[in-house]
Amino acid sequence: MIDLFTAAMSVSLIIVDDIDGAIDTSGITWTDVVAAIVVMVFTVVLAVVLSHVTRQRLSRPETDTLQVARFAATAVRWAVMFAGGAIAISFLGADVAWLTITIVLLIAIVFLVGRPLLEKYAAGVALATASGFGIGDEIGVRGIEGSVIEISGRSTVFRLRNGTRVHIPNTKMTDEDIIVFTTEQQRRSEIDLEVGGHHSVESVEKVILDSLGAVEVVSSDPPPRVRARGFGVESVSLSVRFWHKSDLGSASEALDQAVRAIASALDAAGMPLATDALKVWLRDRDAGPPPGGPPPANRS
Repeated sequence: MIDLFTAAMSVSLIIVDDIDGAIDTSGITWTDVVAAIVVMVFTVVLAVVLSHVTRQRLSRPETDTLQVARFAATAVRWAVMFAGGAIAISFLGADVAWLTITIVLLIAIVFLVGRPLLEKYAAGVALATASGFGIGDEIGVRGIEGSVIEISGRSTVFRLRNGTRVHIPNTKMTDEDIIVFTTEQQRRSEIDLEVGGHHSVESVEKVILDSLGAVEVVSSDPPPRVRARGFGVESVSLSVRFWHKSDLGSASEALDQAVRAIASALDAAGMPLATDALKVWLRDRDAGPPPGGPPPANRS
């Protein structure tokens, strides 16, 4: 115990000697003291102002970024305080080299230990300050489609249409392709179908467009369009494109009503969908294509 106490006292004396050697008070004047005080006062004011500005810039009304803003504001405040403190004590005869080294080491340790947390907060700042989407927008990411209800410092929260909530870490969000459905008032959907029988493209197109004209949720500006994609011996492949409101609920409703209207109109016009060949192909696909290759309805 005596040996340990002696060793501890020796280390303490060395540290004290080092600090005494780092601070030379022999040449300090009242001017230096006043200068140090002025620098510290200015540093405190600057730290408070920059911290406030940082918090205000990152705290957006439409996003929940309070944690992110507080973290960034605190980091800015302490960084300014450390820099101003180093300058102030230099007027008092202190050698700031040891303080600079200590600060650098502390920053390195904090960075290495808190890197995962810092990455999450940085991702939160990037998402919160981005203009791509915000609270209330409906987006799709990683196969998930829903409404954004919260962007916190660590995760983005979605409300799905079935009422469940999904939390996705912001670090994952920044690495994914994000589809924003509600950036515009309208967006387009497509229905691919194949009509059997000997019918011209124009006649089938007229029946489809007339049916969509009676669907209120399908926009007339831009108007629906039908594009031919291919044909078989007794069929024609078409792509029906129409516009509707951009939110997920309206898109689902528009698609449902459009499919019902098109199916009913084609049936009334005696234009059946080419489903028989498709069923045969799906049923026999494990055993390979039928003799002569795939059925004509699947060729384009």
